[in-house]
Amino acid sequence: MCRMFALGLVATLSATPLAAQEAAEVCRAMSEVAVGDWVEYETRGATGPGAIAMGPTRITQAVVDTEQVDGERHFWFENKMVTTMGDVIVQMLVPGWPFNTGQVQRMVMQMGDQPAMAVSAQVMDMMRSQMPENPSIDAAHGCGDGEVLGWESISVPAGTYRALHIRPRLPDRAQVTSEIWVSPDVPFGIVKVTMGGADGGEIVLVGHGTDATSSIGERRRQ
Repeated sequence: MCRMFALGLVATLSATPLAAQEAAEVCRAMSEVAVGDWVEYETRGATGPGAIAMGPTRITQAVVDTEQVDGERHFWFENKMVTTMGDVIVQMLVPGWPFNTGQVQRMVMQMGDQPAMAVSAQVMDMMRSQMPENPSIDAAHGCGDGEVLGWESISVPAGTYRALHIRPRLPDRAQVTSEIWVSPDVPFGIVKVTMGGADGGEIVLVGHGTDATSSIGERRRQ
């Protein structure tokens, strides 16, 4: 009996570093994006101010182009939100994935049927101070520094995936990501996010692929 308990304890302890190593590899793979990568998510529940009024929201994230900035390759990252109040498209020139608002070099926006417009540096500074982080970006930032809960089979509208369940450790903020499920088989890695705190709700994967193109016909550049 004691011997069986000891063997079980050894197995548990040895599995912990392995789970952490797997998490590090999966989280690292999330940053390996390429032009054409896209994912589509559906938000459910309260995921921020006004979310209940708008109802479920579809969000598509994609890499649609690259551009050199000071000799280094940057990506045009597109975020398209489809709501009952209309479509909003934001394209941002960033060094990679995940990124934070302070790393955005340039930004182009299109709302509904209005023409796409480049966002000025002054407006970008104002938006940085007021814009909450994208929950999936929060999740990606916290992926490598969290409690690994193990591999699970998880079903979402896009299908069933073998995904690593992680509870990220993030700084205190109004919107706190509580649980994420990540898979190396999905661009950007994230299959599902559930959020704690006042915002609550969840984000689930509804589709993904590698053939994304820009939703804005001709990007206006500064």
